[in-house]
Amino acid sequence: MSGPVRRIASHQHHPGRSAASDYDFPDDLIAAQRAFWEADAQVKEVTDRLPSSIAIAAGEAEISSEQHEELDRVRAARLEALDALNNHPWWGGPTERRR
Repeated sequence: MSGPVRRIASHQHHPGRSAASDYDFPDDLIAAQRAFWEADAQVKEVTDRLPSSIAIAAGEAEISSEQHEELDRVRAARLEALDALNNHPWWGGPTERRR
């Protein structure tokens, strides 16, 4: 595990739980989560600018090749961010966390 670790005390959010349920989240895992949120927001920004599916189905609008390319690019970035988040060693459990 690289970088500093942030302690998240679950009992601060859930009264009655003991300090034994605290988790240490490394900074790079938190950064990976934030990168995913940012990438997901970029996908939403791009899709919000696209014509409605109703207009497309009615033949009143179409998605340009530039819009398709931009959507493909931001979706690929989101998938890469999700992959980095989901495959972080921290999720491997306590044994992986000590490495």
